[in-house]
Amino acid sequence: MKLDSIKWWKQWRAKNRNVSKERQRNVRKNRHLRLYRSAKQRAKKLDLDFNIDKEDVIIPTHCPVLDVDFDETRMGGPSIDRINSQQGYIKGNIQVISSKANTMKSNATVEELRSFARWVKETYGFPEEEFQWHSQ
Repeated sequence: MKLDSIKWWKQWRAKNRNVSKERQRNVRKNRHLRLYRSAKQRAKKLDLDFNIDKEDVIIPTHCPVLDVDFDETRMGGPSIDRINSQQGYIKGNIQVISSKANTMKSNATVEELRSFARWVKETYGFPEEEFQWHSQ
């Protein structure tokens, strides 16, 4: 049965390439709505404050953390990050970064991130001027 459904899907996709391409364009065009709805669902599920509007979800041209363009892969796509993860999805506490950057940041403390940055610096030998940060 599963093989039949895969075969059917491949045949449908071959006949309807324009429909598939149009759906892909719509997904890209409406990314901010998808991110907004997902954040709203997560806030409800986790009992977090939520007061952002669709217009608050601004997707930059590239990830400001990793300085790479967004792509359509799971880890390369945009993701809403709560700047202070102790707070909910509230105005002034969200930014759009790549899923990869959000995953890297998700469970780490500021000190863990600094330790990681030190390790990267020591391992790969970045010049000191490229690696400045201030204690908080």
